[in-house]
Amino acid sequence: MNDDRSNIHKGHRKRLRKRFIENGLNSFQPHEIIEFILFYSIPRANTNEIAHSLIKRFGSVYGVLQASPEELNSVNGISCKSIEFIKTFSDVCHYYLVHENLNKKPTDILEYVKNYFSKVSQKMFLVIILSPDMTIKSTYTFMPDASGSNKIIHDLAMMTMKNQAHDVIIAHNCNGEKIPVPSREDYFVVRYISESLRPLGVCTADYIISNGTITFSMYQKGVFSF
Repeated sequence: MNDDRSNIHKGHRKRLRKRFIENGLNSFQPHEIIEFILFYSIPRANTNEIAHSLIKRFGSVYGVLQASPEELNSVNGISCKSIEFIKTFSDVCHYYLVHENLNKKPTDILEYVKNYFSKVSQKMFLVIILSPDMTIKSTYTFMPDASGSNKIIHDLAMMTMKNQAHDVIIAHNCNGEKIPVPSREDYFVVRYISESLRPLGVCTADYIISNGTITFSMYQKGVFSF
């Protein structure tokens, strides 16, 4: 039985690396992306089962990368070295997305949002935190199913105070949809965040929707009232 299992996975890493070089991550299933990442923290052992467990536990690649070290540690087979590597990989990705266009002025915000979401396949919300001189100081992302979470407001409150923010811009991607149009849920999220941050003296300056190609600014269209 063990010999059969060993034969099935023989050369698996080499095949996966070859696929990555030839086609990139677009040819990978979610568990294969996590499995590929784990190659670098688990040199020899089979990472397939751990990758499946991580996706099952956190729901997606994004969920795995956003998980805390304590949450990752709850998955059977994960090691401290793998947890450290996953968090490093996640932080590097976030740093790249934030700092690629950091310190842009608001006139470039639409382009910033479009470029940001052109690299993201999963639907998510992006909160852009602006400093008093109206440059981008930081960003915060969260998934649609967490839009009513108190943790989001707590994190945003801490980030706005740390950056002495006067304004935030909320953005949302709608990948796969031809025309970015705000939904009822979008209005709920904007109102929820706006009303929660207002007592801190932080205003919501705009709500932007993008499909990675086209962007829709509620402020520019004259339909923003927050």
